[in-house]
Amino acid sequence: MEYNYYDCYNLQTIVVDQNNTVYDSRDDCNAIIESKSNNLIVGCKSTIIPNSVTNIEEYAFYYCRELCSIDIPKNIFGIGYSAFDGCECLENINITNGVKTLGSNCFYGCANLKSIEIPSSVNSIGTEIFRYCECLIFINVSKDNSVYDSRENCNAIINTQDNELIQGCKNTKIPNSVTSIGKNAFWGCYGLTSIEIPSSVTNIGDYAFYDCDDLTSIEIPNSVTSIGDWTFDKCYDLTIYCESGSYAEEYAREHNINYVDKKLYGIPTSTTCQHHPALSRYLSSPTFYFLGIHNFLLNEKGVTAKSVNAERSFVIP
Repeated sequence: MEYNYYDCYNLQTIVVDQNNTVYDSRDDCNAIIESKSNNLIVGCKSTIIPNSVTNIEEYAFYYCRELCSIDIPKNIFGIGYSAFDGCECLENINITNGVKTLGSNCFYGCANLKSIEIPSSVNSIGTEIFRYCECLIFINVSKDNSVYDSRENCNAIINTQDNELIQGCKNTKIPNSVTSIGKNAFWGCYGLTSIEIPSSVTNIGDYAFYDCDDLTSIEIPNSVTSIGDWTFDKCYDLTIYCESGSYAEEYAREHNINYVDKKLYGIPTSTTCQHHPALSRYLSSPTFYFLGIHNFLLNEKGVTAKSVNAERSFVIP
């Protein structure tokens, strides 16, 4: 039944005939349940998930735009791929202890989801589960979870054994114990404007900050020796703050990303080149594109603009 009820956002009543031997709508749940497996395969904005359901199938609430809140009963062990994808009005979801798996993209595009609690029972989390959840500001994993954690109130999900941050939000503060930023970890994280990568991190995965449209500043330490493909693609106004000669500087040069030597010129504040009144007039100019200008440094004379290969340099007073 995949996509059969796609975008039926006004649907509020689902009833399966009592004589149907394959599917049912037990307990007036306003959903379609596969009777043999107890899997909920289609829901709507009025669905109340029965306690007897054991799994929410992939795409079950796909683009159920007017679904505002839902409780996941304790007997459910899995939330499938894209199960709540596109539920843009969903603000509250209560995941009870008992759920073991969260499929990839399960909350993709839940634009009004503000907080999420991951119970101790969850032992498998797919990729991009909060992609384009632009209002999400609070992520917490139960302290009793043995596989994942949200150490130091970081507002992120970390794989405990690998110290890999696998999912963040716009409020994430990366702990010093994290060693890797996982693939797709911040993909589509609108509202994330700046972030500091701690010196414990050595690797930033593919697509980690892809389409972080509001990201203008990222500090990358010398410890990072690997940055994946498309990691900062669609971060149109990004400046990387790194040290001269670092892998991050090399990466910025190769990918035509603005960069600043943080050791010499510091991290951006309201008085640094990122907000310099003269520079702001020039950043959108096609001149910088054609000259290959990607490095902006603040000094007492103004802002020095340098090309990636350092063959061109001039001062904006």
